Amino acid sequence: MLWISKARLLWPRAASNGLPFLRAFLRQFTDLTTIRNWLWKGGWAILDQGLFAGANFLLGVVLARWLPAQEFGVYTVAYSGFLLLGTLHTPLLTEPMLVFGATEYRHIFPSYLRMLTGMHWKGVGLVCIGLSLATGSVALLSQRSLYPALAAAFAAAPFILFSWLVRRSCYVEGRPEIAACGGMICFIAMSAGFFALALLHRLSAASAFAVIAAGSAVSGVAIQRLMPPHVPSAHPQARAVLRQHWSYGRWALLASGLSWAPANWYYVVLPVWGGFEATAALRALMILIMPILQANNALGLLVLPLLANHRENRPKFRRLVLSSSCLFAGLACAYWLLLLAAGPKLMVWLYGDKYGAYLYYLPWLGALPVLAAVTGVLCGALRARGDTRSLSIVYALVALLTVSGGTALVASFGPLGGVLGLTISSVLTAAGSLLAIRRGYHAADCAVAMPEKSVTPRPAGAQAAAPPYQPGVARSGHGPVKVGI
Repeated sequence: MLWISKARLLWPRAASNGLPFLRAFLRQFTDLTTIRNWLWKGGWAILDQGLFAGANFLLGVVLARWLPAQEFGVYTVAYSGFLLLGTLHTPLLTEPMLVFGATEYRHIFPSYLRMLTGMHWKGVGLVCIGLSLATGSVALLSQRSLYPALAAAFAAAPFILFSWLVRRSCYVEGRPEIAACGGMICFIAMSAGFFALALLHRLSAASAFAVIAAGSAVSGVAIQRLMPPHVPSAHPQARAVLRQHWSYGRWALLASGLSWAPANWYYVVLPVWGGFEATAALRALMILIMPILQANNALGLLVLPLLANHRENRPKFRRLVLSSSCLFAGLACAYWLLLLAAGPKLMVWLYGDKYGAYLYYLPWLGALPVLAAVTGVLCGALRARGDTRSLSIVYALVALLTVSGGTALVASFGPLGGVLGLTISSVLTAAGSLLAIRRGYHAADCAVAMPEKSVTPRPAGAQAAAPPYQPGVARSGHGPVKVGI
């Protein structure tokens, strides 16, 4: 026990000399008020995301188990097309709402949200009509089996994106319990729809999107009804909101569009070498890690407004980024161990023997949520600081490497190449985001340290010193005048 007594004597000295950051970091987890607040809001956030993810997980398992691999691959490609549309909606409406709703418009947030909802229905409807016509004509010429699924995906997009918008508004208001209630309603509605389709033997890729749209619409309306009534004291100006969202979203739009490639490019190119069956296998594997990815995504939505509020306080901002990264990565590591222990039995229980040939992908698959957890926090830090330009550059480089190197991996190793490519993309995105954050801090330090030019006050009545003589310049009482030569 001698080492314990020595540690007690040495700890205060070490803490006072060189461990202020460690003490501040540990204080994040010893403050009882902070712990209760995080447990309350974090628990509801995880429940909300778990319910929505549970409905999507149930949909994925049902489709992967009962649909032919060809049809499930078609659904996966169509869903990737819907996510591409989501990359246009999220940076222009949802992400700016999380940042500006917690800062500039926090006192008039209900009026601000009502204005964003109107913009959503006016803008997304026109985009979906155009995309439905364009993709329908292209799909008829290339892959006819894609047309019903793509048409259903783009028809369901306005209702799904509406649900995403109102769900995230609950996090700005600090009311994740309302989002969880909406998640429960969506889960019940979608489960009832799936079982009805299964009993009627009408389950297909297109009908699945119809069920998702119906459940999302019902849950979105329910969330709006559950929000507390508010009498608006002021209304934001539409032009000011559009200007702010475009100023934020023009780079975030590029970043979001480029971020689609590392996560979905492999689903699109796999049919070229392995058919839709290979795409179905990769999607079936990704379903296994969707719960932890969705849980960390929910916690990330909770952290983003906090990061936006403390972006000017560098020590607190840094502690919040570090503590969030450690927490999310720890949860992902625990899930990785669970996947290694129970993954084979889980695959057999969910899919039967349909995808049993891909069991050896599980160790590689489990590393992906750990890397994605750190990547999500670092990218959220860049968004909270408003540095979407750097984020766009990072995503552009990663997307370029994904299209080139990822395609080569898929061509060589099939679905395993997709898993390896997703893992490498997460590593590159995390490294690039960290370098962008450090570069932003370094630029800010250089701007503060730059000395300002001293200006000597001129006595009253004194004339300014004459400028030096320049050939071809005549002097007058108003300064130099250029003359022709």
